Amino acid sequence: QYMPWFLVKRAAFIYHYFPSVPFVTMMVAYSMYQFANQRRGNVKKARTAIYCYVALVIGLFAMFYPVLSGMAISSEYAVKYLKWFETWVLLDTWSC
Repeated sequence: QYMPWFLVKRAAFIYHYFPSVPFVTMMVAYSMYQFANQRRGNVKKARTAIYCYVALVIGLFAMFYPVLSGMAISSEYAVKYLKWFETWVLLDTWSC
């Protein structure tokens, strides 16, 4: 479901990706399950890796939540912390 949007040259919005969210969530959960089961002798390291991944996901979600939800944020926060690539449009350039 992501593949058609990779080829689109215009801006893609978050709602374009919504249909695939349940499938991606199930795929990630199943991948973690398989990862933990393959590391039977090293369950503690596998759990630590999974917990670190989940903490990173939660942290990134919290960091980008203002942009995803349309909350008002300062332009300094958007430019300093959220704009990782020059092609990302996070601010209305006409009002800056």
